[in-house]
Amino acid sequence: MKVLQEAYQNFLESMEGRDYPECFESKEQFEAWHEVETIAHTKPRLFPCRDCTPEYREQMGERCAQSKLSGVTRIMGKG
Repeated sequence: MKVLQEAYQNFLESMEGRDYPECFESKEQFEAWHEVETIAHTKPRLFPCRDCTPEYREQMGERCAQSKLSGVTRIMGKG
């Protein structure tokens, strides 16, 4: 499984029963990210992990949906 596919699966699992990812402070903050993402890209990213930085991922610790994904310091892709 490709890293990005695994990261997306981790994200989906972390969202079960939730309105927004744990790495966002609120549902409103997540909705704002999604709105900007939709406006900024003709093909919006499916999940916010693609915009994350290694520093923020480390700060989030276990709250990060990608904490189980080893050997990756940045999950990035071109939109």
